[in-house]
Amino acid sequence: MAPLEPWEKVLVDSEKFMPTDHGQIACVDCHNGVQSPDKEIAHEGLIASPSSEPEKYCGDCHSDQTETYPFALHSTQQGYWTAIDSRAGNVPENHPALEEMFGNHCATCHTTCGECHVSQPKNVGGGLFTGHVFEKTPPMTRSCTACHGSRVGNEFLGKNEGIAGDVHFREARMNCVKMS
Repeated sequence: MAPLEPWEKVLVDSEKFMPTDHGQIACVDCHNGVQSPDKEIAHEGLIASPSSEPEKYCGDCHSDQTETYPFALHSTQQGYWTAIDSRAGNVPENHPALEEMFGNHCATCHTTCGECHVSQPKNVGGGLFTGHVFEKTPPMTRSCTACHGSRVGNEFLGKNEGIAGDVHFREARMNCVKMS
């Protein structure tokens, strides 16, 4: 996929976005800023990614999601620790080298709800999917496999030589979100 142009990363497609539930809410309700036709004034105090603080900016309408998000794998990254601990074998519980590695590499991939359901995650270039529309089922190649691509995505899709794709994808064309 070719990199997005800067204007493609921020464009709100009013024909697609306005009819949605989120399109019926004023921008400033979620993003702060100031209601103004002047771009500089409108963006004063702007919160570019309100879902980075979901309980503060999303909780009024999405309480079920914001209550459970602190325990979600994208928030806790417990899946990484489970894999690291299983591969580390007999390493003591307190393993500073692994903790440093996790902080320098794994922890940088923490993502928000919006970075999967509205846009590509920032660490793979960002950019809105469908003009700011929240995608209940994000596009796998621009969301899930954008981050989990080299190993997990290729294995899931069956792109690694000699390794069949995940049976759920091969037989039923189920995407990542259907798996959870």
